[in-house]
Amino acid sequence: MGSVRRTHLLAGAAVAAALIALPAAVALATVGDDDAEAVIRVQPITDATGSPAAATGSTSKKPFFWAGATLDLPWTDAPFLSDGGSCPGGRITFIPNTDPANPGRGDASRPGYEYHLGVAATADVTRDGRPDDLIRLSCDPADRIEGGWTFWYLYSVVDGKPVLRDFVTSAEAKANATWNVASIGARRGAIDTEMTADGAPGLQKRVFRWTGRELVPDKPLAGHPEADTAPR
Repeated sequence: MGSVRRTHLLAGAAVAAALIALPAAVALATVGDDDAEAVIRVQPITDATGSPAAATGSTSKKPFFWAGATLDLPWTDAPFLSDGGSCPGGRITFIPNTDPANPGRGDASRPGYEYHLGVAATADVTRDGRPDDLIRLSCDPADRIEGGWTFWYLYSVVDGKPVLRDFVTSAEAKANATWNVASIGARRGAIDTEMTADGAPGLQKRVFRWTGRELVPDKPLAGHPEADTAPR
């Protein structure tokens, strides 16, 4: 797992879970061009320590089927939900969502919890000549419309298997979120974000650059630097 910024996330409040489950629209650009960018537009959500694993294997010309992936969730059981609960970690298998309104999304569940996964963008963020995937991963309580979170992680696919490179940022899942992601995109060497935060006017534009070991933001999210910390 990549070297990540880790602390417990702030607790959330009421959320519209049905709207959280809605995927964002994705626009992909050609990978490999320094100026190429792949952007995901995310509607406001009302709706890993050590060096990262080296991608030394080969990549397939066929895109990895994320919607049906079996994935080791990049957290254990740390409490990060608004009620102090936690979405269980461990290995989980996603099932492709068949609703035409949710193309490319994978869904999974465990007693009391729901998980959703999707590819937000694809670009050569690690600058190794091979595409990386920016993954949107959410966890929500199954029995109420509040308390969930959405996280963004950078993965490479090596020898047909997903390899976690680093955590990026998070979004609180409620109508009046303390912080939220308005847009996020990937390009060669970097991930660009636009976020809102309680107490800070307008959109905060930030760039997470790949250092060769990890993603480092050019500045913290004003007032809420914990947005860039991963669940344990």
